[in-house]
Amino acid sequence: MTMAAQSTAKVDRFCKARERFGDLIAWLSGADAPMDHATTEEEIAERGREILLNLCQGRLDLLSAGEVTLAAVEAVPEGTNVRACGRVFESRFGRVRFRRLGYKTGNAARQFPLDRPMNLPAGMCSHSLRRFAAEEARSSAHGRAVEDGRGHGGLGAAARAAHCVRHRL
Repeated sequence: MTMAAQSTAKVDRFCKARERFGDLIAWLSGADAPMDHATTEEEIAERGREILLNLCQGRLDLLSAGEVTLAAVEAVPEGTNVRACGRVFESRFGRVRFRRLGYKTGNAARQFPLDRPMNLPAGMCSHSLRRFAAEEARSSAHGRAVEDGRGHGGLGAAARAAHCVRHRL
């Protein structure tokens, strides 16, 4: 295993999610947790969405690191330029950033091999967020969910989904 592969393998891409989950449990177990169940439930939902976002970001970071590790041992055809490229998109849990390798040969468009197996969207919104928007649009609660920001996807998800549908991102 190369030095780069070894250092990549030791990084916990889900550290932030674990920390946030531990913080949530500590809060629930501590004296600062409210007695009012509705308030507790809302706080769990809010912190839970942050944990889900951290899990989603951790997964993307893990896949990105794996691609870099694999590319370090694979031969690249002569004349091919390989560059790490970042992109941002909206997931059902919030905005995530993803770095993947782009391969460019001559005048051809840069190719991103990891995009296809991951089924990444061409636009700004994830497929899950688009499905959520379609489900909300079919229900009579869509307008209400966008107004109060409390769609099933959590605070802001309905608004992000509506934006994606309106702007076809």
